[in-house]
Amino acid sequence: MSASLLLGVLMDTALSASPWGVVISMLVGMSLSLLLVVRYFNRSYSTLAPPSDTEDTSERF
Repeated sequence: MSASLLLGVLMDTALSASPWGVVISMLVGMSLSLLLVVRYFNRSYSTLAPPSDTEDTSERF
């Protein structure tokens, strides 16, 4: 997240667009961090959860 914040600060100083570079880079950084956390917990849950044998494979009408 700090790398995207640094990129936002550099973009703000180069383009004189403050505070939009920092705001956008923080949103991108937080979104990527949330995605990584969700993927981590999903992977952990998938390895700990028992296999699902309750799926109905017959045709439904």
